[in-house]
Amino acid sequence: MEAYLTLILFGGFLVLLVLGAPITVSLAGASMAAYLILDKNPIALVQIAFTSVGNFPLMLCHLLSWREP
Repeated sequence: MEAYLTLILFGGFLVLLVLGAPITVSLAGASMAAYLILDKNPIALVQIAFTSVGNFPLMLCHLLSWREP
C-alpha cells in the first residue's frame, strides 16, 4: 500500500507539473488525491495546511531575533 501511495503522490505531482500547474497547486492536488485514495477526510488536510501557515510568523520572528555575536 505504501508503494502505491508513493506512486500516487509523485505521479500526481509530476502529471500536474507537466500539465502546467504551479508547484503549489501540484503539491496540493497530489496530496488531495492521496487523501481521497486513503479514504481520509479532506477537511483534515485543509486544517493541517492552515495550522502550518499560522505558525510561520512565529518562526520568522524567531529567525529575525537570532543574531551572531
